[in-house]
Amino acid sequence: MHLKLARRKINHVGDDINSMRSNLSVPAAYFLDLISRNLIQAWVDYDSVKDLLEAHGLHFPCHKFEA
Repeated sequence: MHLKLARRKINHVGDDINSMRSNLSVPAAYFLDLISRNLIQAWVDYDSVKDLLEAHGLHFPCHKFEA
């Protein structure tokens, strides 16, 4: 854990606005190890009508799924 940044969970996705401190963070899915040093493909979707922000990540190589 990086004490300077006060991370509670290492394997997480965080919303960092104007800082390295997460305003909001959630654990990454159980099958996605973000500290493994393996390549991943990640993207963020934002729906302004629903005011919804979604972060996605998949093992690389992969293809983004279509909903």
